Amino acid sequence: MTADDGARLKADLHQIFDRQVSTFGSYNLIYGYGSAEYPEPGSGARGSRRDFIVGYCMKPVEVVFAPFLLPDLAPVERATAVNATNLAFAEIGTDSWYAVETNIGARFGVTVRGRVRLTVGGSTTWLEQDADAEDFARFMADEFAVL
Repeated sequence: MTADDGARLKADLHQIFDRQVSTFGSYNLIYGYGSAEYPEPGSGARGSRRDFIVGYCMKPVEVVFAPFLLPDLAPVERATAVNATNLAFAEIGTDSWYAVETNIGARFGVTVRGRVRLTVGGSTTWLEQDADAEDFARFMADEFAVL
């Protein structure tokens, strides 16, 4: 595992997000894991474990959850944007955990850590995102959770 492996993994995660979100350049990105529940039939197993690329931006204040599969780095479901127009509930829990629910019942529970060990393509890489995790925590507390 080298620093180049972590940089390559970040670039790969960026590509997954960029393919799903047309305004991808507006977002800060961070990796998270947790669960997703969708109200629509056939849109994913309820409450099952997910890996996410979480995009967040200040203008407009918005969070996008883009689920993907490890170790394949393939999108699982379409990305879901949550903002002032569809946010029903947001909670900041303990141990870097966040919960978000939309007004149509889509629910996301995501844990965001500063350092994460991921297995991709048969090799294990540490994803270093300490500064990003701190920025995301500030964003959720100061901007998103107060919508």
